Amino acid sequence: MNISDLDLAVAVTERARRRVPAYADFLRRNGVDPCDRVDAASFTRLPEMTKDNYLTHYPQPERYWDGRLTEATVWSSSSGSSSGVPTQFGRGALALDQSAAMYDRIFTDSFASQSRTTLLINCFAMGTWIGGTYTMAGVLELAHRGHHISIATPGIDIEVAVATLADLGPHYDQVVLAGYPPLIKDLLDNTPAHLRTMDIKILLAGEAITEKWRDHVLALLGREGEPERICLKYGTADAGLMGYETPTSVAIRRAALDDDALSQSLFGVSVDEPQPTFVRYHPEYRYTECDSEGYLLFTVDSAMPLIRYRINDRGKVLDAIMIRRLLRASGQTELADRVELGAHFLVLHGRTDIAAIFHSLNIYPDNIRPAFEEPDLENALTGRFLVEVLSDEEHRQSLHIRVELARGVGGDARIAELFTERSQASLVRTNSEYRTLSASLGGAARPVVSLHDYHSAGFGSGAKDVYIRKAA
Repeated sequence: MNISDLDLAVAVTERARRRVPAYADFLRRNGVDPCDRVDAASFTRLPEMTKDNYLTHYPQPERYWDGRLTEATVWSSSSGSSSGVPTQFGRGALALDQSAAMYDRIFTDSFASQSRTTLLINCFAMGTWIGGTYTMAGVLELAHRGHHISIATPGIDIEVAVATLADLGPHYDQVVLAGYPPLIKDLLDNTPAHLRTMDIKILLAGEAITEKWRDHVLALLGREGEPERICLKYGTADAGLMGYETPTSVAIRRAALDDDALSQSLFGVSVDEPQPTFVRYHPEYRYTECDSEGYLLFTVDSAMPLIRYRINDRGKVLDAIMIRRLLRASGQTELADRVELGAHFLVLHGRTDIAAIFHSLNIYPDNIRPAFEEPDLENALTGRFLVEVLSDEEHRQSLHIRVELARGVGGDARIAELFTERSQASLVRTNSEYRTLSASLGGAARPVVSLHDYHSAGFGSGAKDVYIRKAA
């Protein structure tokens, strides 16, 4: 990490200890005198922020510069997927400028919208959620920066999105569909085949995807072998846009799919485990560390500054020199040469606070998702599901998975049986604790699967899909 990046993080901290009432008190509560100057050495000893010990502990005004909420020019809320209660976050001009700079890189490197007329159909939820409004603000700024881009905002209304694609898409060189992964797959499943022959690219956010999922969506578009058409961005309501895939990062991730040594050295997982998200980030905007427990810590200069903030994503930080060395050691010399010098990347293993607790072990969405990618199921199911743990009158737990059927697909015993087998196999393969539990309990650990009609039972009706229902 460049010392200049750390210097920027230290400078934010120096201002915050003097000008943010909540942060001064937070330091004091954690045994740090807020009057003490912060330098590069002391910065790494500062207490970690979390949602519980900072955001929910202090009232809104105290968390902003000089205790003034007017420092925020735009407000957005979290989905509340982990707590059930959305939280409001304010952002100022600096955060929006930094976001626009990252959108500029995405649309230059992945979509070439500076030279091609581009229609972005924004299928992120509009309203108070960050995905839709942030994307709209970023794209509008791109138009001012010389990109040949227009935006339409149907939000999560799939029928309107398809109609927009049909009406406006033919008038542009290319169309970018932006949205949450399950909604984009749902949209493409319900788009007539002749419309899918347009030059369509995809911008995603909100959850991880697998390379099998990417390949399936590319097949729907008739664009097999063009993985760079799909770009996943990493962002949170707390800290805004954090990072994004590049054509090179996607190529590196795919190279590690069948190379266990490369997967272990880059990502810290074997090829049999869920592959982490791999994105480029900019340390001058989001200074990032990894603590002793493997959690990523972010320092962000914004209307509400965050300092060593733990979102509960696990991962690691890699720079271009490290990645080039690991790729060359695996014989990927040509790919190593594609890694831009000075670039920085994040490996993201996902949240540790969004899980169903089954027999005292954690079941995560990533343990279930691979089951949807089996060839005999991927066209029958949308990919939306809900995991919950139920107890009977004698307090015996059972693991339930509610699954949404694709439009026009009727539920039958064959689909339910297949998904039960696939989800069980996925859990055993990707979750070592479940593997041990299954060997001990046998059929009692086996998931109970129920199929639900398209957009019934709450599926597809929210701003962002919720995959875990925690016990009350």
